[in-house]
Amino acid sequence: MRRLFELLPPVVVASLTMVAWAQDAPPLPAPVPLPTASPGGPSSGDHASRQDAERLERSLAAWGDAKRRCGGDYVYVVRFTSAFGFGHATTVTVRGNRVAERKFERWGQPEPGKPPGAATPEWVETGADIGSHAEPSAAGAKTIDEWYAIAKTVVDKPLAPHEVRSLAIDGRGLLQACTIRDTRIADDAPMNGVPPFEMTLAAE
Repeated sequence: MRRLFELLPPVVVASLTMVAWAQDAPPLPAPVPLPTASPGGPSSGDHASRQDAERLERSLAAWGDAKRRCGGDYVYVVRFTSAFGFGHATTVTVRGNRVAERKFERWGQPEPGKPPGAATPEWVETGADIGSHAEPSAAGAKTIDEWYAIAKTVVDKPLAPHEVRSLAIDGRGLLQACTIRDTRIADDAPMNGVPPFEMTLAAE
C-alpha cells in the first residue's frame, strides 16, 4: 500500500487522504436553519394608514383655524415639472370659500445651454366659466376643503403592493399634498389624490 502511494501523483494522494479522513471523522451536526425575515403584513400597512389618518385629522383642525383667520380668502398654485424640463402650473384664487378664478400656464422643454423659458398663460377662468376647460393637465377648480375631503379618501384606501402613499403637511400644519404613486413607473409617474401645492393665505 505504501509503495502504491509513492507511485501515485500528489493530487490523487491528497484526495485519497481526505476521503479516508472523512470516513473516520465523526458525523457533522445538522445545520441550524437561519431565521427568515417576517414579511410585512396588513398590520404594518394598517399602522401607517392610522398614522396618516391622525396627521390629516390634526391638519384639518389647523386648516379650520387658518380659514377663519383669512376669511376664506387664499391663493394656491399646483405646479408640475417633468424630469425633461417642461411643465405647467394651475393657480386657483378663492374668495369667501368659493373659487373666484382658475389660471393655467405652461412652459416648454428648455433648449441646451439656455435658461428655462417663462411660463405662457393659456387660459383664465372666472365667474360662470370656472371649470369650463377640460385640460387634463390642469388642477381642478377646488377649494382646500374639497382637497381635504379627497385626501381622506387617499389615506383610507388600502394600498396595492406596487403603490406608495405620501402625505405632506407644511410648517403651518396645513395640507400640502396627499398622493398615491405607482412604484413600477420610474419617471413622471402619475400621482392620484391631492397634487403638491403652495398656498398663500390672505392674512399672511
